[in-house]
Amino acid sequence: MNEIALRSFYRMLSIAVVIAALAPNAAWAVRASLIMSADSGDVLSRHAPQRLNAPASLTKLMTAYVVLEAIEDGTLAPDASIAISKHAAARPPTRLGVQAGQKIDVQTALRALIVRSANDIAVALAEHIAGSEEAFVALMNQRAASLGLTATRFRNASGLPAPDQVTTAYDMALLAQALLKRFPDAQDLLSAKEVTWAKRQLTRSHPLLRSEPVVVLKTGFTCMAGFNLVSIIDRPSARLVSVVLGAATPSLRDARARADLRTAFADPGIRADLDDPNVDRSLNEKMLATQCINGPSPRRYMQASKWSVELSLALNPKASIQHARNLIRQHKVSRGRPWVIPMLARTIAYRAGVTALSQGDAVKLCRKIRQDKAHCIVRPPQVSKAIARRGQQALAHAKARGIEGP
Repeated sequence: MNEIALRSFYRMLSIAVVIAALAPNAAWAVRASLIMSADSGDVLSRHAPQRLNAPASLTKLMTAYVVLEAIEDGTLAPDASIAISKHAAARPPTRLGVQAGQKIDVQTALRALIVRSANDIAVALAEHIAGSEEAFVALMNQRAASLGLTATRFRNASGLPAPDQVTTAYDMALLAQALLKRFPDAQDLLSAKEVTWAKRQLTRSHPLLRSEPVVVLKTGFTCMAGFNLVSIIDRPSARLVSVVLGAATPSLRDARARADLRTAFADPGIRADLDDPNVDRSLNEKMLATQCINGPSPRRYMQASKWSVELSLALNPKASIQHARNLIRQHKVSRGRPWVIPMLARTIAYRAGVTALSQGDAVKLCRKIRQDKAHCIVRPPQVSKAIARRGQQALAHAKARGIEGP
């Protein structure tokens, strides 16, 4: 094992030690969680159920509610075609990718809203029903008030970050319960795992879908919100609503949902307050600050061309770009641009790089970096492009697992 490989091994070993040290806190590393009986509304377990948090794409549950209500009262035909406006098509990812001027039928749009968490489709549905997204948001807030979601305020139809768009674990549980009671035939839609558009079959996967009888599931993520989850677990003994808000990672979000469910199913007659006063409240925020993806990924930096140099890990795309720019400036590389390489393990990670180099410049740059005892590998053009493709696949797989971003 050479010196660089040995350093890489010890670096990964140190990361594993840190993760292991945090493991005992995994069940607590969330801002709020709640288990509610879907039938009676009884709260079976709770952790800060009224703590405000950004809903992220959980917002789309209310968007779906208003759309289903419009279908039920006859103001929206289930086979109607929806035109995609320029405003809708320009929404940031995640998108279905329908071009402005194209049309999509209501049923496919609803599946894309749930399965793909498509922001462009959320806005298109809103505009079709209410004439504008602003008018649709007014309908969302009216419905929230009528359902008793007293702490919830919606500011858009997608869940994209907005300063005063907030909810609570209790309100989200009430919304999920209302969806089940008002639209029992919509369970197939809300538990859908795939949608087909433009000859592409888009799927979603989630560990709870494989380990629990999940009827409804919606995830959401933004830097402001953390990792959120609403699911409906249907067992012969009970049908429960599970809500987790503000987890630091997807795995901690899922661990908390499982822990809460175990508590609730152990004795449904006991209400458990899981708001442990001994928990370090700053832990979750520190982990989110470390792992948070700061806004949409600069995808133009994810493509590779010519020869490339692969560098060390960075916290997020912006850090990758800045690290590459610093090296380009430090070593006076006349040509070359930053390169961002997404990778997926338990969460998304990024490796920095420099691409668009000549072979000579790539070798020279890597030699200088290694002199500073830093990680560096020279990649020829075809290998660079293959790594870039794998990075895009890692992002797609991350989104299918419910990690909404970059």
